[in-house]
Formats: sequence, C-alpha cells, structure tokens
Amino acid sequence: MEQNALNKKLADIGLSEYEIKVYVAVVKKREQTATEISKESGIPRSKAYDVLYRLIDKGLVTQSEVGKKRFTALDPFVGINNMQTAFQNKTFDTLQSFKSLPELLRNIQDTSTIKRENTFNIEVHTDLKDIKREIDLALNSARVDIVSYFKSDLFETYSEQKSILKALVSSVKVKTIYESSYLADMSNFRYAMQNKSLGQEVRKLNQVPFYMHIIDNNVAVVVTSDKTGINSQNNLKGYIVRNKDVVILFRSLFEYLWNMSESIF
Repeated sequence: MEQNALNKKLADIGLSEYEIKVYVAVVKKREQTATEISKESGIPRSKAYDVLYRLIDKGLVTQSEVGKKRFTALDPFVGINNMQTAFQNKTFDTLQSFKSLPELLRNIQDTSTIKRENTFNIEVHTDLKDIKREIDLALNSARVDIVSYFKSDLFETYSEQKSILKALVSSVKVKTIYESSYLADMSNFRYAMQNKSLGQEVRKLNQVPFYMHIIDNNVAVVVTSDKTGINSQNNLKGYIVRNKDVVILFRSLFEYLWNMSESIF
C-alpha cells in the first residue's frame, strides 16, 4: 500500500498527523528510543514523548519496563483491534445518549413562554424573539470556542451568522455542521465559504438533529420544532442549557456527528 493511502486510513481511524508519523516509524522498527523515533518520523524531539504516550493510551504502542525507555508497536492486528474496541465502546455510549436525550428534553417542556427548571438549570422559550435574543447573548459571550448545527426551515439565521463572524474575528474557534439543504441557499453557502476563509471548520450532513450552538462548553442553545417548513416558526421551543453535564452530553453528540459528516468543499 502506498504511504499516502496508509496515512489516510490511519487518519480515518482518528490518528493525528504526528501520531501517524510516529506510529509508522515505530511499526517499521522495534525498540527505539524517543530520539531515534524523532529522527525516523521527522517530528520534533520535544513532541515525541507526548505523541508516544498518546499512542500507548490508544493501545498501539508499548514502552519497555526496565532500563532506557524504548518503544515498540504492538502487533498491528492487536493494536488496531484495541482502537476498534475503544471506538465501538464510545459509539455505544453516544448511541445511548441519543436515546436518553428526547426524554430528558420532553420532561422539561412546558407550554408557557418560558419555564425555569431548577433541577437541570434549563430554560424553555417558545417566543421567537426571546429565542433569538438568547442565541445572540450566548454567541456574543464566547471566549474559547463555539460548535454549531445549522438546520433548514427553522428561522432566519442572519443575526446568528453575524455573531459567529464576530467571534471568528475575535479568534474564537468555531466548528459547524450544516444541514445539506441549508447550504442549498446560495447566500448561506457564501457565508460558509467566507467563514471557512477566516478559520471556521465546516462540514455537512444530509440532516442534523436540531439547531444548536454550544458556547465554551458552558451553555448550549438548542432549538426544535414539531413541524417543518413555513409553519415551523409557530412551533419552536428554545432550550437554554447551563447544566454542565447536559452541555457535555450535547458536545459528545456533536463530536460523534462531526466524525460522520463530510467536507462541503
């Protein structure tokens, strides 16, 4: 197999560029020191140990127990199987989260314009102006990163687009999964291209579960509708989630779908 094809397959299973270079170097030759691996792989020696220990955590590499530290790759069938097992376990946990989220959200629904759930620290809004105000407030509070789904047929997202553009200019890291039909609108597609040129990571899926922003892993804004199309705005529910555990759950779901999504360019 050509080296480029091998590197791509290793990247597909989740290895970073440095991890690929180091892993390939260790597979080629057993019992090497970090210095030797650094020379063979071409990565800085200052990074070698960090990368090697990550590969150990992934179950791909072992370290000698006595004497000078030397590193050896496990048999590839064993090492890759270790990664596959870990991935399957993580996927199972994520799928369980998929199953539990609808009931969690349904339990806090209310027909009033806003309801505060003290147990979960979640607000529920049903007024479109309130929802959009909360979205803008959350996006404008970003200091580290924003991850988002943009979904078609919910509401005009021009205000949110401006807030995310402002965040990018302020060096906030942004990752977005767009629903494919959302990008069918050329103005939305041009917006995505503009933001990509500013450093936003963008991908697409045929369908995303709901409209969402997660800001700094501190707050999640989730918008759902019982209907689609022109009637969707009359059936919106906006969930402002400040419960850390629930926010992390949404973030895990996003990362799972990110790995399933594809580039839009």
